[in-house]
Amino acid sequence: MIKQLKSVGALILSAPLFILSSCQDEALDSATAQSGSKQIPDIEVVDMSSYVATSRTGEVIPVLKFKDEQTFEQTVQKVSDMNYDERIAFFKSLNFDGAFTTLYKADMELDKIFDIEDDAEFLAAYDQFQKKYDGLFVYNTEDKYDLSPYYNFTDDKLELLGNVTGAVVIGDKVRYAANNIPNYLANDITTFASYEDFKSYKNTELKIQQGKYYSTVETGYHPTSGELSIQFKAFKKKKLWTRRHPATYEVTVDVNGKVGGTLGTTQQYEKHRMGLKVNKTVLPSTLTITYKNFKSSCTGTVLGNKTCTNIANL
Repeated sequence: MIKQLKSVGALILSAPLFILSSCQDEALDSATAQSGSKQIPDIEVVDMSSYVATSRTGEVIPVLKFKDEQTFEQTVQKVSDMNYDERIAFFKSLNFDGAFTTLYKADMELDKIFDIEDDAEFLAAYDQFQKKYDGLFVYNTEDKYDLSPYYNFTDDKLELLGNVTGAVVIGDKVRYAANNIPNYLANDITTFASYEDFKSYKNTELKIQQGKYYSTVETGYHPTSGELSIQFKAFKKKKLWTRRHPATYEVTVDVNGKVGGTLGTTQQYEKHRMGLKVNKTVLPSTLTITYKNFKSSCTGTVLGNKTCTNIANL
């Protein structure tokens, strides 16, 4: 009995010590995670010059550093599932202005420029816009009426998480964008097929428009897997000039009377793709694609319908 009482007493006396030790451990873990001195953070903002030589001495180029490949891929998925406001909040929490936030801010500036009615004032404001971002963005040389700014690289993941040069750090290695082709060339099959994960079928685009805004939907496939998908886009328009614009979308699509259904988004995207869950290899050489009740948040109550026939399934 005496031994049992001694054991109980020992447990009671050791409990505060255990609690104190646990609190100290938690505080230490927290401090270590914040300082990064003893534990590698999952994500942190670092200086690019710590990993590669920069063009100017003393130049600081922020870049996101991920602990490992798994952390990077998980973050890509997490941020991809966010809407624009959530993405902005995410990057703000990291105190990081990278490819996504920089382009977003520029797009919002351009959006206000598109509200200028006088053409001369509009073009003068756009000229100042280009001068402000000189050296950072490129512009569409294939379509002179597309005034949207673009980066000179194309990589879905690094356009989201990369810095303005299209880079991230994973572990201790710098990863750059998959290619240095401007992303407005994404559907140029002759120059881009080996890089892009979507190739559109010719003559399958449906466009709807209301005022300065219009949206499109088209059907295509992934060159590697052969899986069919549709792609949404939205633009703001002033006469012949356009700029991309975020929107939500919905459409009922039918391919050869067998594939499709109603697809749409609840989040806003300037460009977004959705799979049709069928491979092009199981479809005939000629397709009939029908769109019904296509709508977009930037075109109000306008609905679009179209049937595309004799589409070559190459």
